[in-house]
Amino acid sequence: AQAHQQGRELTTDDVLHKITKQVEYYFSDINLATTEHLMRFISKDPEGYVPMSVVASFKKIKALVQNSSMLASALRTSSKLVVSEDGNRVKRVQPFTESDLEELQARIVVAENLPDDHCYQNLMKIFSSVGSVKTIRTCYPQTPNGSGPVTNRSAKLDMLFANKLHAFVEYETIEDAEKAVFIFT
Repeated sequence: AQAHQQGRELTTDDVLHKITKQVEYYFSDINLATTEHLMRFISKDPEGYVPMSVVASFKKIKALVQNSSMLASALRTSSKLVVSEDGNRVKRVQPFTESDLEELQARIVVAENLPDDHCYQNLMKIFSSVGSVKTIRTCYPQTPNGSGPVTNRSAKLDMLFANKLHAFVEYETIEDAEKAVFIFT
């Protein structure tokens, strides 16, 4: 399993580490709160598992993984994820509940009209000026894919901003998020 990154070969360990970090991001609070896809699977399963085939179908994972056993092996090294015994499903160690979602959404500010230099470091500098920022997720304009009606509130939020460059800024506290809304609007 070798891939190339900026002129150097990645070792198998590098690839496994990249896979693990990427899937941990997919299962992160901010990603689950701002995209509907994985939450649909988590909600359907009584234990909160997502089929490994779903994770393997993501573009960034497909580019790194040769087979599902490689994916399961990589994810078994994670301290944030649990792989089922048969290797066919994965879930978070710490479940993500509806109350977690509500609390998190109260700490997320949707920022539009981003500066031309909207790299992570620059946005972090701007938004940290009003409070402690936990993470920032920048979203680029998308074309509609006609996937049917949007039902969940975060998906509706996604659709509202999908045609514009925007960022989800997660603050450490609700107070910091409220202060940011006050200052930046």
